[in-house]
Amino acid sequence: MNDEKHLRELLSGAVPDAPPDPGRAAGARAYAATRRRRRIAIGAAAAAVVTALAIPFALVDRGGDAVEPPTTGSDDPGWRWVSYRSVEVQAPSAWEFDYEAIRPDCIFRGQPDGPWTKDVPRAPYVTVGVPNRGIPLVGCLRDPQPGDPDPAFGQLPFALWQPFVKLDGARPDLDYPDRKDGQWQYRDWRLTRATVDGVQITVLASPGDPSVGSRVLDSVRKVEITSLGCETDSPAQAEQFVTPSGAPIPAAEDVGAVAVCEYSRMPGHAGLEGSRQISGEAARELVEAINTAAFGGGPDQPKHCVDDMYGDRAIALRFFATREQTSAPLAEAYVYYDWCFGNGIVGADGKRRLTEANCAPLFAKPPITIWSGQIPVVEACGPLGR
Repeated sequence: MNDEKHLRELLSGAVPDAPPDPGRAAGARAYAATRRRRRIAIGAAAAAVVTALAIPFALVDRGGDAVEPPTTGSDDPGWRWVSYRSVEVQAPSAWEFDYEAIRPDCIFRGQPDGPWTKDVPRAPYVTVGVPNRGIPLVGCLRDPQPGDPDPAFGQLPFALWQPFVKLDGARPDLDYPDRKDGQWQYRDWRLTRATVDGVQITVLASPGDPSVGSRVLDSVRKVEITSLGCETDSPAQAEQFVTPSGAPIPAAEDVGAVAVCEYSRMPGHAGLEGSRQISGEAARELVEAINTAAFGGGPDQPKHCVDDMYGDRAIALRFFATREQTSAPLAEAYVYYDWCFGNGIVGADGKRRLTEANCAPLFAKPPITIWSGQIPVVEACGPLGR
């Protein structure tokens, strides 16, 4: 089944594996998390102006000619673009970026203020990818009860639900109920999950706004450059450290906006993850802090790790003359912060040292958060994520 047909069937309610009985009892499931050798934040960003080559999946077949992008989007101040890898969707502008509960299976009924509820989002939110924070290996099992929601809704108790839009990498190897595509309902809440171009899109719509899922999926499109100006594939995601080509980092007064684009560098999973924009005076202050930092890179502690690995994350900074990004970037720089050597901000004219002034703004708020790292880097780039 191709992506277009899949989306059309989801939106029409004709998905074959959508459960006919949304109130059937949920089976207990132990939460399993795959871990990698490093843990750094991932996420996604949104913006208002589109400068990308877009292919709306719901409107064009894989082999067909591209058609005009969907009209719902950048002209509507109530909605913004959210990107992950090569896919963008529209999400409500008022929904802030947040992260899912770390152990929802450990939150039990009758304990709304228990220790596992402190990181549960308290308002509608957007989340991208899976935060790579430590997951406590504790056993939390609860017996299913009559009237439980379908397991596709996940383990979070119903009383704590908030509407959300989530973009994540598709994982067909994980045979979990909450990783399957389909559409489900529970007490007038509607869950829709669809996979497009290797990205799984999940929308939980509340009874007060049941059409949000359809609107999000109607807007799906593939991009090579996102609405923020981030490339979906960048030299920064190479497994080893690279130097950008082109012009050196521009003078602060020439910059109107900086696209902050975070990439996974993991083999088989490389690509754009978190992104956001810094604009105006804040952008110029960031550029000034980069340009005044000492050359040579760092801080590094090479004795603390092996010399044939290079970290799992990197950031590309793309410097634009205006916030609207109507032309190509003035220059690029790559930020390496995820290993014990090679750290720094690399421009075409050399590598500069990470400092609080030029690194902390990159991790100031989601969807880009620093979760772990060498102590000197964390001290420069900001407090660890929650």
